[in-house]
Amino acid sequence: MIKLDAVELGWPDAPALLSGLSLQIAAGEKVALLGPNGCGKSTLLQMLAALVFARSGVYRYCGQAVTRAQLRMRGWERAFRRDVGLVFQHPEAMFFNATVHDEIAWGPRRLGWLDAEERSARWAQELGLTALLEQPPHSLSGGEKQRLALACVLILEPKLLLLDEPSANLDPQSLGWLCDYLLSLETTLILSTHSLGFAAEVAKRVLVIERRAGLLADGPSEAVLGNTELLIRAGLMHRRKHRSV
Repeated sequence: MIKLDAVELGWPDAPALLSGLSLQIAAGEKVALLGPNGCGKSTLLQMLAALVFARSGVYRYCGQAVTRAQLRMRGWERAFRRDVGLVFQHPEAMFFNATVHDEIAWGPRRLGWLDAEERSARWAQELGLTALLEQPPHSLSGGEKQRLALACVLILEPKLLLLDEPSANLDPQSLGWLCDYLLSLETTLILSTHSLGFAAEVAKRVLVIERRAGLLADGPSEAVLGNTELLIRAGLMHRRKHRSV
């Protein structure tokens, strides 16, 4: 489904965030991106959603190179935007409608789907938002905002779901619900997180990114997360120094 060949990411006139990134992700995989702050995890997810573009290298989605020129082909761009859904680290950045109901229904309405209202009601029920449909999105709790953001994306039935720090600021109950829900999905999933426990719970494969470099590790979650020296090198775990008594 996804193939990256020697991708370099970074902002103009700034050092590269990621360089030489090459990997493949098959349909149906659940993958966690781990790395320290500023290593490029969020930027990588934005590139996969075609919100930013690589400085060099090639990103292919289902065999097609994703470029600015390709996205100018309206039919392809429309299909890609439906196929690939990104939930931002701060979900409220996605909200601009007056009510939860209008927020969920916005995508299908924009696409002209005749069953937009039926879909909205169904996904509100699926995500436990039915009682909140007339509430302003910004009045919701952190967990409720996360559910709303998921509903807004999943209502379009994406083939690829991208989540940026989805476990951040969630209480234990909301986090437990999110883990269970993500495990129930058959959609291809790529998420970034600082939580090793959350990655172990949800992902079968873990990619570890090194700041201003590239891919430090790629493997089964159990093997990668069990490698203490690797996690310390990546800045994901602290080497504790015990005081003598």
